[in-house]
Parts: sequence; structure tokens; C-alpha cells
Amino acid sequence: MRAGTPVEVALVQPNIRQDLKWDPNFQEESMRIYEDMTLGAAPYKPTLVVWPETATPFFFQNHPIFRPRVEELPRRVGAPLLFGTPAYEDVAGTIKYYNRAYLLSEDGKILGRYDKIHLVPFVEYVPMRRLFFFVDKLAKGAAGDFSKGTITDPIVTDIGPVGTLICYEAIFPESARIFARNGASLLVNITNDAWFGTTSAPYQHFSMARMRSIETRLFLVRAANTGISTIVDPTGKTKSGRTSSRELSPWARLFRNLG
Repeated sequence: MRAGTPVEVALVQPNIRQDLKWDPNFQEESMRIYEDMTLGAAPYKPTLVVWPETATPFFFQNHPIFRPRVEELPRRVGAPLLFGTPAYEDVAGTIKYYNRAYLLSEDGKILGRYDKIHLVPFVEYVPMRRLFFFVDKLAKGAAGDFSKGTITDPIVTDIGPVGTLICYEAIFPESARIFARNGASLLVNITNDAWFGTTSAPYQHFSMARMRSIETRLFLVRAANTGISTIVDPTGKTKSGRTSSRELSPWARLFRNLG
């Protein structure tokens, strides 16, 4: 990619409330919101479209209705789509669940994936479960049983290798450094900050994430369900920011040689 070539990145922030996000009755509406916002970006001819963490409140990998609709969007927009989704694998007869990010090509094919490595204790998994057997009752079923990923190679794209950080992985310097050391030329942070409501936590979360750009001297593209969606340059300055209404433009422009 030539130096100075502009890269148009579409950041989709739907602002779906946490109490609705995992409601099966809201899946169709959730999908419609993402479709409308993503197709609204098509006239701007984006180079990359980014959805937040667990944007699809279903298992994308095998959903007979929604998977084809997600795969169709990159074709209609003419740009790759990076998005978060829950996933699972059968490992020697044991089902393991993952907090995953997929990158779809312009023709809707899977180019790569990343499974979250730094899981949130007592939320995505229960450490020392034999000792903390009572956590599920205290958390009323909110404690997950996810497995951590193992792959730290960036996903190869036409705009360069992309290192993906899911949710609070962006607060750990070593996570971004590993991707940078493995050749990433762009960092992408997808997150769902709806858990935090209207507290100051989304701002604190973003303040920590922006440090990864300064440390690695890489651009950081951040797409949040709620919270702050923006682009951070290698000096820590933001190019654009969105914190509320889905009527606000989901656009930010990034100028940099990512090759």
C-alpha cells in the first residue's frame, strides 16, 4: 500500500442495551440495525467495516438464517467486515466456547479469526471453579464458561496485518505489544461497554485503550456497542468519536500507510 493512501474505516456503534442484547426476541431487530447502519456506509466506499464485540448475539458459525445475511453485507458494501461473535468448537468430545472476532472478505468469505485470550474472571470464566462453585448462584447465571484463545498472529488484510483486541484486552500493554512484534500494522479494539451503563467506566476503558497506540506507534481503530468508537493515531490523538445515538455518523477517516 502506498504511503499517504487514505483508508476509510466505518465504525458501527448500534447502542443496544445490555438487557436487550441477548434477548432472543430482539435478534431480528439487532440484525436489522447492523444491516441498516452498514449499508448506510456503502456510498462512502469504505476500506474496512468494523462492528463491536459480540455484535452477533448468536453463533455466526452455524446460524442458518443470520449467517447468510451477515456474509451478504461485505458483498453489498464492497469492503471486508470485522466483527465479534460467540463461537464454539468440539474438542475431543468437549464443547469449548470462545469470544471470537471474524474477518470476512469483500465476497463474504472468512479471511481470519481471533479468539480472546485475556478473559474477564468471574464474568467470562470462573478461576478455580472447584473452590468458587457458588459463583454461578451469586451471579445468577452471568458467569460464563469461555475458553481462552491461543493464536497471537495478526489477521492478514489488504491494508496490512491487523491485531485484534477484544474488550478489556486493550488495557494490557503486552497484548498490543505481541501483535506489534508479530507484524501488525493496525490495532483494532472491539468492545461492548453496555455493561457500564451511564457511569464513567466507558471513558476510563477508552483512556486505557488509547495508550496502546502510543506504546506501539500504531493506529487503533475502536468500535464499541456503547461507549466510545473512534480512531486513535500513534500519538494518542483521536480522529473522531461517538458515544451515544446511532443516528450519529459512524465514520472516521484514517490517513496512514498501513503496508
